[in-house]
Amino acid sequence: MDFALGDDGDLQLTSTGDVATVSGRDAVAQHVRVRLRFHRGECAFDLRLGFPWRQEVLGVKGPELDRVRSLVRQTIETTPGIASLNQLSLSHDRRARRIAVTFRATTREGGVFDSSEYAPFIIGGAEA
Repeated sequence: MDFALGDDGDLQLTSTGDVATVSGRDAVAQHVRVRLRFHRGECAFDLRLGFPWRQEVLGVKGPELDRVRSLVRQTIETTPGIASLNQLSLSHDRRARRIAVTFRATTREGGVFDSSEYAPFIIGGAEA
């Protein structure tokens, strides 16, 4: 069980003002979102942690989508709660400088996780 984060990354509260929690598939979805949004270099204690969005994707003119797909695949497959990645699709909007990630995965509990059931996994543009 984890604290629930909204699509904007802020803690969610219950109607009584307590911190909301998530578990199961919702927790797995949240883990993936946090890992994809965590930019390399954000952690002052270890600058190697995080996804290399600025180094290899957003900060590069004409990023290699095969390389980006490989990095996203590795990030999702190593996320706690994910047993296997069944399908992965990236949609690159060059004009807006955004990449939308959609995927289907099997959780360690045996359920199927479909990213379309949650808020879009979009990196770049206003979120970068």
